[in-house]
Amino acid sequence: MKVSVDRTLCAVSLCCVRKAPHVFGVDGDGEVGAIGPSGEVVDGEVEVPAELSEFVEDVAFDCPMTAIVLSEI
Repeated sequence: MKVSVDRTLCAVSLCCVRKAPHVFGVDGDGEVGAIGPSGEVVDGEVEVPAELSEFVEDVAFDCPMTAIVLSEI
């Protein structure tokens, strides 16, 4: 599974960052995104390890703005 954050919808409530700080973060511009393989916050898709898929789905479901986008590989 891949995950990304639609920054046009994100209200920066930081719910995802608080629940999954190892998956989501805030970049230098204050925008939320997924954390890439190098540890940087990216504006794009990031592959989710299989063991975290269900957890990330739950976090996406809890997003108040439905800004977390999940896609199959």
